Amino acid sequence: MLVQSEAVNILKVLLGKTNTYSHTTIYIGLLSGSPYVDGSMTSSTEPTGYGNYARVQLGYYNNTSAQIMIVSINSTGGAIAQNLAVDGGVSGYILFPEAKDGAYPNAITHFGLFTASSGGTPILYGNIVDDDGVATSVTVAQNTVPLIRPGNFTITLK
Repeated sequence: MLVQSEAVNILKVLLGKTNTYSHTTIYIGLLSGSPYVDGSMTSSTEPTGYGNYARVQLGYYNNTSAQIMIVSINSTGGAIAQNLAVDGGVSGYILFPEAKDGAYPNAITHFGLFTASSGGTPILYGNIVDDDGVATSVTVAQNTVPLIRPGNFTITLK
């Protein structure tokens, strides 16, 4: 779900109220609950027991070597972004730091996109879903590397 303030910012660009969107670098984070639609994180937290947890950069404007997501038109007519392997060495994997030094396991139920590697503004969030699109959770255990395989992270706008 798009956070309300970011929906307003995008609409301002689309409607000619402004010609810039201010976020040039976007990070993905793992969440143990859903944020509120206003972007407040009181009902959601990033992993606290995951000692070296960090958000992962998804892209940086005008730096194709740092862009994991590919944007295209999907078969139902909407715009789609996926983490796909591309020419130029980008693997398409979204790799989080190895889970070490903390209390385990951590149940991850949501993801969030943010404007900074820590703090920053939430942009959008969504459920972790299984292959059938049903909301689920993923357990992060000690000495594992949380990852999202190529093609398994999709954002669709219709």
